Amino acid sequence: MNLPRLLVLDDLGDLAAPQGSQPWSRAMHLRVQRFLHEANTGVRMLRLSLAAMEQHKAWQQLDSPYKRPFASLREYAAEKPPAGLGFDPDALLEILGETRDITLGDHPVWVAHSKAQALAADDTMKRLEEHGGNRYQPYVHKVDCDAQEAQYGTSASYLVRRLKRDAPAIAAALARGEYPSAAAAARAAGWPGRAPQIVLPADPVRFAALLKQRCTPEYLAGLREALHELLMA
Repeated sequence: MNLPRLLVLDDLGDLAAPQGSQPWSRAMHLRVQRFLHEANTGVRMLRLSLAAMEQHKAWQQLDSPYKRPFASLREYAAEKPPAGLGFDPDALLEILGETRDITLGDHPVWVAHSKAQALAADDTMKRLEEHGGNRYQPYVHKVDCDAQEAQYGTSASYLVRRLKRDAPAIAAALARGEYPSAAAAARAAGWPGRAPQIVLPADPVRFAALLKQRCTPEYLAGLREALHELLMA
């Protein structure tokens, strides 16, 4: 993936500066941006870097496009470069919940991001014909440990082709890496989101880690009690 020009040279920061300071925060910002664009980045290294930024609330020291500091890590992650990471916060959480010692290039979420950018940048990828409309499926819950990409309606190739037809500016931004996925670019174009899904990781330990990251302690306590009653029945 091509890393866009992020900040001017004066804003490179300093990793040796005191943690939490503005120079350190800027340097960590660029470091994480670079990590997210490199397939050989270890998930553990990315997790440690973001944990350090979260511990010191480094995003509050960065230049945001708003007339205030970033309010949260989620807001910072979702903001387009150069100010933010340009990465879907939920997708980022899923990557950080990975317990295996793998690289980003081995993670399906990061691979999907890379694929969408490559498709948008591919000049041979033709735009959708005029009769192609909104083919999002009705709202159906799906539980699938081995979910496969749909061929129509919500697949990356379909969305990219439709973006090239109906929202070429957003398609170009996706090709530059300003959106974390084809679905995120489609949402920016104002199209409905894909049908809600529950996709269970094959590894129960990884699934438990994702639940811990995304759910409140109260919800987890209720889930634990419900599972206990279900298994003991």
